[in-house]
Amino acid sequence: MLENLEPNKPIRNCKIRTILEQLDEVDANILREALGDRKKWQDYPLSKALENRGVHVSPNSITKHRAGACSCRFVNA
Repeated sequence: MLENLEPNKPIRNCKIRTILEQLDEVDANILREALGDRKKWQDYPLSKALENRGVHVSPNSITKHRAGACSCRFVNA
């Protein structure tokens, strides 16, 4: 049962995932759609649009999340 027991690796929270978890379902879906539409929403304009609505996230966090280079790739893996 305990074969290959190893300590948990600390995973830094992804800012995008944290924001998505805090939004209501409608707003979370709107953000997911925006994240999926790279043609309409590039990283910097999306960051600024969110900031104008009180959601503070850097363009770099958006870039990492879209590229799968954030901690989300380890969640539920």
